[in-house]
Amino acid sequence: PPTDPRAALRAGLRDAATAPAAVTGTPGHEVHPASGPQVDALEGHRPDGTPARIELGGRRTLIAFLSTTCDVCALFWERLGAGARLDTGDGSVEVVIVTRGPEREPSSGVAALAGAATVVQSDRSWHDHEVDGAPYFVLVAGQPAAVIGRGTAESWVELQGLLMGNP
Repeated sequence: PPTDPRAALRAGLRDAATAPAAVTGTPGHEVHPASGPQVDALEGHRPDGTPARIELGGRRTLIAFLSTTCDVCALFWERLGAGARLDTGDGSVEVVIVTRGPEREPSSGVAALAGAATVVQSDRSWHDHEVDGAPYFVLVAGQPAAVIGRGTAESWVELQGLLMGNP
């Protein structure tokens, strides 16, 4: 098996980037618009162990719940870790990747995949947003920040579709 964590996660995902979009109507991949709970900040630790608090108010932020052991997450780790921007058609979206806490998700593996991405390790965020598995995405906006959309995506195209459906 490959020793490079990125290569290991990409194994078998060569076609994921061009998979057809199925943002709505496909069981398990629905977009769930929400005018949901207010979200002030994400709190946890950075992969280097330092405490992290990411304030969310005042801008659109996509919270990407990813795992280092999730095969589908590999595409998102690769693109977001390389600093990819999401095209929303009406402005940029800040992206914060949230993994499980260091007790469940080894910080060394997270650090190896994080690249240029902002990453917080936080079991609490997974619980607060009722995330059962990865990849899962929560879009927040406003002041104070509130959940305006949530859903799953298995390709970059699906993720773009989720964002385009939530101005």
